[in-house]
Amino acid sequence: MVGLVVVMLAVAHPSAAAAAPDEDSILAAVNRFLSAASHVDVKGIQAEVAPSTFVADDLPPFHWMGIDAFTQWAGALGKEWKLHGVAEASMTMTENLGIEIEGDDAYVPLKALLQIKAGKLKMSKTGTLVFTLVRIAGEWKIRSMAWSPAAAQTPKS
Repeated sequence: MVGLVVVMLAVAHPSAAAAAPDEDSILAAVNRFLSAASHVDVKGIQAEVAPSTFVADDLPPFHWMGIDAFTQWAGALGKEWKLHGVAEASMTMTENLGIEIEGDDAYVPLKALLQIKAGKLKMSKTGTLVFTLVRIAGEWKIRSMAWSPAAAQTPKS
């Protein structure tokens, strides 16, 4: 299974000073999750998610729900990449669109660039990656993740 390499670029939001400690903790939780996902580290993924979760992505079956939603999603991603011969993949977060925090709930929209290499073909997808998190016992846990590509993109040789 090919791992997803993830690089996070946090861009300051106008309200960053007021919520900086929470925002830093939220982005740290997202980064830990993405690092675990990039290595298909199921235990690492499970350590960062809430007990009940939801994932939406642009690969079949397009959604996963429940306790093992992220584990099922990682399995589907690995199968999809193997089917298409993906040798390398990386996700780069390019812009923090403004974290919203209300009590123990957070909404985290990010612009992202996904780059995939399969044999001689290279493909890039830009899009939006959205996380929701919940604070449980003082720690931010990911409750949901959704990826929406900006548009269908053609592979380049």
